[in-house]
Amino acid sequence: MPHKSSFRFPAGPVCIALGILLILLAFAGCSDGAKPTETVPGAQTSAETLPETEPLPEGLVLDESFLILCATGQAAADAAETIRAAVADLYGFSLTVQTEKAYGAKDPVLEGKAILIGATSKDLSTRAMEDLREKDSLYYVPDENAVVIGGWNAESLQKAAQAFLEEQYGYTGPGTGRKTGIAPGTKQVFRDGTYPFSSLTCTGIDA
Repeated sequence: MPHKSSFRFPAGPVCIALGILLILLAFAGCSDGAKPTETVPGAQTSAETLPETEPLPEGLVLDESFLILCATGQAAADAAETIRAAVADLYGFSLTVQTEKAYGAKDPVLEGKAILIGATSKDLSTRAMEDLREKDSLYYVPDENAVVIGGWNAESLQKAAQAFLEEQYGYTGPGTGRKTGIAPGTKQVFRDGTYPFSSLTCTGIDA
């Protein structure tokens, strides 16, 4: 009879080794080799978009610190109300209106921010209106702190006030217009009416 070998592999260690090998193979099959993505707190992901913001206007920008300072008289008061009502509609706040009499001392230097209406005692008004005739009018933005609405009567002041609102803000009535800044130096003069000659010279003799 052939001789049978009595040698046998130890069953315990082999089973343990095979079990470990199978576990390793199972983990290797489940892994795709990709590294996990790290998220840094506060970092912007590609799916996020920053909110769009409107650029801040430059130049003169009306705010609640502006005062409407008008010359004495109903003509200037009416033009001041036109400006006040339009600003309230556009910006949602109402500017304080004062006449020079209520304002106090007639200091020619303007302190603070103001919209000057009519022939005020301020140097800005005086210089801007020095070349205006009876029916002329203007609006002028000398710097970021002041607006001059100039004219000598009710009609010219209203014309300048309404032109300022329409040309600079697109405002023609309730619900219209836009908020914007105005470049310092902006000026518009309206020449209206015909004027008689102050003198007529003929052959060197004033007539």
